[in-house]
Amino acid sequence: MDLALDLCLTYSWLFDCKMTDIFIRRPWEKAPHDWTDILCAMSYIELRDLVKGKVHSEWPVTLQAFSKSLSQTRGCLTKQWDSSITLSPSLQKGMSEKKRHEVRRMASLVGELCKEDGCNLIGDIGAGLGYLGQTLMSTFKLNVLGFELEDGNCQNWRMQRATSNNLQTRCLRVDTSSECTQILRDSFRQHHSSVSATDICADSKVQQGSFSEQAGENFTPSSSSSFRETDECRVCMVGLHCCGDLTPATLHQFHTIEECKTLVCLGCCYHRLSLDAHFGNFPMSSQFKSWYQDSASQHGCSINHLALRLACQEPKSRWLARTDGEMEKHCEHVAFRAVLELYSHRKGFNWHKKHRRLVGLSAFSSFETYIDAVLERVGDVEGLSISMVKTALSDTYTECKEFFSYIRWYDALQVMLQELLEFVILRDRQQYLREKGYLCQLVSLFDDKISPRSIAIIAQKT
Repeated sequence: MDLALDLCLTYSWLFDCKMTDIFIRRPWEKAPHDWTDILCAMSYIELRDLVKGKVHSEWPVTLQAFSKSLSQTRGCLTKQWDSSITLSPSLQKGMSEKKRHEVRRMASLVGELCKEDGCNLIGDIGAGLGYLGQTLMSTFKLNVLGFELEDGNCQNWRMQRATSNNLQTRCLRVDTSSECTQILRDSFRQHHSSVSATDICADSKVQQGSFSEQAGENFTPSSSSSFRETDECRVCMVGLHCCGDLTPATLHQFHTIEECKTLVCLGCCYHRLSLDAHFGNFPMSSQFKSWYQDSASQHGCSINHLALRLACQEPKSRWLARTDGEMEKHCEHVAFRAVLELYSHRKGFNWHKKHRRLVGLSAFSSFETYIDAVLERVGDVEGLSISMVKTALSDTYTECKEFFSYIRWYDALQVMLQELLEFVILRDRQQYLREKGYLCQLVSLFDDKISPRSIAIIAQKT
């Protein structure tokens, strides 16, 4: 994976610019000189081929090498889990389609791992509204103790109903502190001692799914011990979409707390990770830190928050599913916003929004309509008259129009790098746990067209 990290930094110009800053930063000026013309001339069919790794002989050799390098470096990095459980109508209540998909798949995997590893307590980190916890209790008869930062979620009517079913949730900021470790350890021990042993061999209603060969080998839990009933507190720590620093904290606590035997964790919001001169929460593993220092020094750049933001954007499966019309509309929306950003950048001010969203989708029918909608929803524009601002924005639009086609291919190249950046983050976390001596695999758990952050980190203590 040192090659993957090196590849990311080699093409840092693809992540070092937000799409709405494209006319400010002009990243195409850093692209290989023989790429621009061919990329601008590509149809959406050809751009899709590029994203899929299907190279054309007439493309520049360096562009073909870029596409091939991404395909070879990514390889087949994950195993696949396609089984799911059936949710009763009462459990489904309040769940979105996305949440139902996630809970059905994750509960199936967690239930199987608990059976294999003899876990008798679930520690649900970032329990939210308790959807996963209630499902695990109802389907697998597991004891669940949830931890949630937001007090509002703990007091939610759904959580109150869940509490009546013995699903307990405690408000706690899970971090890497020794104080948090002590609270978690004491909570697990107290909760385990207060409930009777549960038979987790009950009928799980698992519906066996099919495994996709393209997505990797079938995932099989790799525990060194078969299931047994025990008085020992054995915790399966789970986290469904642990945001930002919550995933590294969860991995740390899994390692630190002896009672934690199994881990199933999906992270999200990588751009919220803490980064500093001493790495912060990326990279985590000693091996990746060594590789990262060498590569960053060689290339004179680093994996910054812009790279982490790109890593948590939509996967290529969603991008490829767009129609030509949807792609064209997306690029037009980006262009309008980028023109606005260039104008405000030159004037040295920020737009003061009166509403949470600057404009709605209906405002993008034309640039004139877009500007009218923007000016209606912002405060004073540095004392300038509306007519002067409209004229200046129209001139800026005309100036940038010749570069609108650049957005199409820059967006496509970012989609290609997104997958690699995310896998670099995930493989670093996998390596961190392996360095601690644990069995650890990356498992494709969700359909990424439904749930973009679909790769779970599975760890088991031997």
